[in-house]
Amino acid sequence: MLARAWHELGYEQKRKEEAKKALDFSSDLPRTERMLVEGDYYESLADHDRAASTYRALFELFPDNVEFGLQLAATQNAAGHGSQALATLGQLRRLPAPASDDPRIDLLESRAIPVNRPAALSLLQNAMRKATAQGKRLVYARAREEECMNLIYGQAPDQPLPSCDEAYNIFLGAGNRLGAADTIRLMADFQAGHGHLQQAIATDQRALAVLQELGEHAKTGLLLNNMAIIFATEGKLDRAEQLYRQAKTHFEQAGDKANTKIAVGNIADILYLRGNLPGAAKLYGQALEIDATLDHKEPEYLLYRFGDLELTRGHVQDAHRLVQEAVDASRSHPGTNASGSISELGVVLKAEGDLQSARRQYQSALDLSQKMGDMDAMEESQVALVDLALEEGHADQAEPLLRAAISQFEKEKVDPDTTSAYTVLSRALLMQGNLEESRKAIQHAAELGHHSPDPALTLPIAIQTARIEVATAGRDEAGHFAIAAAGQQLRSTIATAQKLGYFGIECEARLALAEVEIKANPSRGRSELETLEKESHEHGLELLSHKAELLASVNQASLSHQ
Repeated sequence: MLARAWHELGYEQKRKEEAKKALDFSSDLPRTERMLVEGDYYESLADHDRAASTYRALFELFPDNVEFGLQLAATQNAAGHGSQALATLGQLRRLPAPASDDPRIDLLESRAIPVNRPAALSLLQNAMRKATAQGKRLVYARAREEECMNLIYGQAPDQPLPSCDEAYNIFLGAGNRLGAADTIRLMADFQAGHGHLQQAIATDQRALAVLQELGEHAKTGLLLNNMAIIFATEGKLDRAEQLYRQAKTHFEQAGDKANTKIAVGNIADILYLRGNLPGAAKLYGQALEIDATLDHKEPEYLLYRFGDLELTRGHVQDAHRLVQEAVDASRSHPGTNASGSISELGVVLKAEGDLQSARRQYQSALDLSQKMGDMDAMEESQVALVDLALEEGHADQAEPLLRAAISQFEKEKVDPDTTSAYTVLSRALLMQGNLEESRKAIQHAAELGHHSPDPALTLPIAIQTARIEVATAGRDEAGHFAIAAAGQQLRSTIATAQKLGYFGIECEARLALAEVEIKANPSRGRSELETLEKESHEHGLELLSHKAELLASVNQASLSHQ
């Protein structure tokens, strides 16, 4: 019981010590009490599966014991077996009152169900009502805290503070520093969600100071992960990766597979941003392996990010398979990941040359993000649709749509999306012959992306810059020098893309270089285009292959008429 008390207060090392002492003294206890001690000991080691096995045996012996049933359900859920936890809670609900009216049943079910904010809030409200009637103040506080969390991450992000404040005051009054610190973390999440990043970091530091004194792992991992997200948003990737890795260690020590998966995926995202494609691919695969062991699987984000990486490497068939799996999985979890999966399928289809199907996917993603009220996702889909229109040769209506998207990205301070949008705007302006405005747009993109390590942002800027230099070059000596410099920049871009494994961007740069060289040496330029057409076709990049074929045929026709 002392070990449990330390656990409730967040002192995990003290919990382990007392649980081990209990185990050492338990050999002469009756079987039931010995099993209870063993289950608590396994829990102290975060060995949730062995603890659940022990509690299951206890609950089978005493199926009317609410405490045994709740312990079993809690460990099943902690082990990632949410459906088993729900089945156990279902047994408890069938017990006669007052056992079936225990508010902890509703509280646990809200955690065990697949993500469903309205359903969770309903269960939490039931738990609060019952806890109030039964005078269970700390159970009420836990339900109130989780209500706060569901509001922050649900459809009412402006309404959580009263819940957080009340939970915090109850925990603090009861001397429960763990609960108080975790509620402070939620307040920081609220601040970060409203763009107050520095304030959120300061609030997180307050909570971290408390948690580090306790030696707790599960809540500490959540806090570190959320701090890392803020640093990643600010472009401080070294600090973000450090915190993600610390969070992962804490989640592993807590036996929290679901959040370990999230931390591994977050580290993969950082490696991807840095251009470390093999490292990112390995971690996405590891995260998916962890997800496969969970009852409530949510692999869609990992799948479509992994698919995007494979497309970047030129593995189009693998990319299509992964992204299609993400779309299929997201049908049971409509939301941000569903929109991202659908949009990513559009990206793959565009690369495959199926522009009509790509447009349908982008429009579906736009419709879904509008329904969810996700402004950033809406604008990302809009930019994708405009980019698709450019591939179809319709640049005339692109500028106002892009400037509207840029305005939203700038308002939300989303620099990567802003950078990409300015690059697309530059392409649209160049297609319309507005060379000066095209140059200004790409220069602004270069300024925004100057400190970005992401080759997917910086390499396309280099390609577009070279194209503008060629388009604006005169026929004099200065113009020849500018074209030569643009060619050298494209060769450097190709070398970088090859080194990093960015096959799609490499092909885009080769196409741009062929456009330059075909004017100086038509035979050599055409030969390079034919090679590019063949290689991109072999990889399934049919849009690029078609562009190379078209440029070669236009050049051949031009030579025939000379």
